[in-house]
Parts: sequence; structure tokens; C-alpha cells
Amino acid sequence: MQRSEVKQKSIKNNNAKTHSCPASPPRKRVKQSEQMFLDFGQKNFDTYTCPECQMPYSRGTVEDEAIHAKYHKAVVRGITYTSYKHEMMLQQFPEDNSRIMMLAYNQSNQFEKRKKKVEGCVIAEPITRAYKVSRGDNEIKRDEKMQVGTSNDGSAIFCFTKPIGAVCGINRVWVSKPYRRKGVATKLLDIVREKFVYGCILRPNDLAFSQPTGDGQAFAAKYTGTIEFLVYAED
Repeated sequence: MQRSEVKQKSIKNNNAKTHSCPASPPRKRVKQSEQMFLDFGQKNFDTYTCPECQMPYSRGTVEDEAIHAKYHKAVVRGITYTSYKHEMMLQQFPEDNSRIMMLAYNQSNQFEKRKKKVEGCVIAEPITRAYKVSRGDNEIKRDEKMQVGTSNDGSAIFCFTKPIGAVCGINRVWVSKPYRRKGVATKLLDIVREKFVYGCILRPNDLAFSQPTGDGQAFAAKYTGTIEFLVYAED
């Protein structure tokens, strides 16, 4: 037998061995899933609303828990801020050693190294028109009124579509929970009326409020002395 024949036979035998044991197909990678929560039918599995600060959040979620803790502390204990160098004191109340400070939108944001407790805050802005809240009279045509908010009982708050001239808009009113129902918001709005227009003291019903909540509606009606107080749309 020639050497070339031996070589060819050995090649055939090797090929036979190769085909007799076919390679196994590659294994598919199984994607592992990670279970974050165990759902045993908890009552508040999706969201939970804190009864004290009224913030809805997901219990068990690290990020939500941290946000809630910060918000809850601010609502229950009040917030602090570092003073501005050029802040202006508008009025001081010796009976409780409190004061009302004014910060303008274009104010320098340089800080002093002292902190103060914030009891309440009001944001006032110049406006040119407002709308009178309606009494909910069903005789008013639909095209003559529009919804601007919702009352605490779930009913809609409507206002007339005809604009009225106005100069001062109350964008936000906030009072820290421990200081509510102590006249803080009233003091803030009294100062706004006195200082907003130079040389002129506005009447309570001259103030217009941005789209009110149920509590905002109750406060605005009490402060202005009428349920037909003014509202305005934010730009």
C-alpha cells in the first residue's frame, strides 16, 4: 500500500469520527428576572397616602420613602431657609417674634450664614385681568362660564368668562402645618395689599387667586368676604 493511500484512509476515518458525533447546539441564555416586591394582597400595595402630610407614595420603594420623609418633615415641622443679603422686612410681630420678609424675583441670590424658620409663604405677581367666580347658578349659560377648580365636596368651581381688570394675583399661599388657623395667611395677604401697589392699599376683593383648591376656595371666600372672589389663569 502506498503512503498516499494510507494518508487518504486516515483522513476518511477522521471525517467519519467527526460526523458520527455532531456538535450540540449552543445553549440559550436564560434572562434572570429580579423580584423587587412580594405581593401577598396587601391593602396598599400600589400607593399609600400619609394621613399627616397627605402625600401619596409607594411604601417599600427606597426613592419614594426618601422623598416622603423629606416632604413629611417640611410639612409637620416647617421649613428653614438661608437668608438673602438684600431681603426686605415688611412687618414685625413682637407678640410671637415673627416677621414678614419680601424677596423679589430679580433679587440677588447671595446668602448669609443664618437660617430662619418659615411659617408661611405667599407668591404675588402683577396681572392685568381676572374672572369672577360664579355662585353655581344653573341658569348661567355654559358658554358664559368655565371651570377653574374643584371644591372639597367634589363639585366644580366655575367662573364667568368675561374678564375684569385686576392688578394683583396671588399665585400661591402656603402655611406650615403647625401654624395653620393662626392667622398667618391673613397677615401675609394684608401685607401684600398694603405694599403691592406703591401709595395704594388694595381692598381684599381686589386680589385674584390662581386656580383654587377646595381649601383655597374656602380661604379666599372668607378673606374677601364673598364667594364671588376673583380668579386668574397663570401664564
